[in-house]
Amino acid sequence: MNIGVLVIGHGSPDPHWTRMVEDTVRAAGLSYVTFVAFLEGNEQTSIAGGIDRLERQGVTDIVVVPLFISSFTTHVNEIQYALGIVEHPSFETDLAPIPHSAHIHFCEPMNDHRLISEIMVEKIDRQGFTANRHGLILAAHGVNDEAIFRMYAKTMDRIVKQIGEGLGVSGVEYGTFYPATLRHTVAHVGELMEPFVVPYFLSEGHFTKKVIPAKLDGLRCDYRGIALLPHRNVALWIREQVEAMATLVLQCSFY
Repeated sequence: MNIGVLVIGHGSPDPHWTRMVEDTVRAAGLSYVTFVAFLEGNEQTSIAGGIDRLERQGVTDIVVVPLFISSFTTHVNEIQYALGIVEHPSFETDLAPIPHSAHIHFCEPMNDHRLISEIMVEKIDRQGFTANRHGLILAAHGVNDEAIFRMYAKTMDRIVKQIGEGLGVSGVEYGTFYPATLRHTVAHVGELMEPFVVPYFLSEGHFTKKVIPAKLDGLRCDYRGIALLPHRNVALWIREQVEAMATLVLQCSFY
């Protein structure tokens, strides 16, 4: 048995975005041969290219780490379809099943992991959030499917609770693009307190710099365009996922 790691991110045309992800994976200090792939990547950084590279190096078991905020997104589902984890995609996708001989071991996305909530607490606190003045709102992507959104919402409910506990406040809320609840949530909070809006995204980029500000246009609020990266906890999270899955794979090989 030879274990390898495939970390899969969304990707971006901005080279700074991809370098930040690659630097974070390196900072994880993994003891296995590792490849970073992107959905929006070229042939050299594609998922298929990553699997091919790992298999050429003798990898028989691939631990896949989806570097995504939530399990309940179209991207995670299409990756699972491409890797043969699910037979049919729940959403329309351009990805096709990728031939591979190695066994695939798929980790969970970030969801409500404690290390991720800790990042938000630390960064929000540094941005000057004041409990007796501000009403905290996370601006999240959401998902445009009613049934899947219900599962997405349960995770977000746990996330805002964890962040509120970390900051010592109650009533942290979130608004999404899909369904379009962000403006309503900000306006509602603004009736009582000054809305303090922060993105709930992996990295700063198009959404944090352009999409969210456009959606908040005309609303009274304090917007801070922070994101999870860069932060040491993301590297720690990657290492934790890999080590836990690799341990399980090695244990199962003895039976």
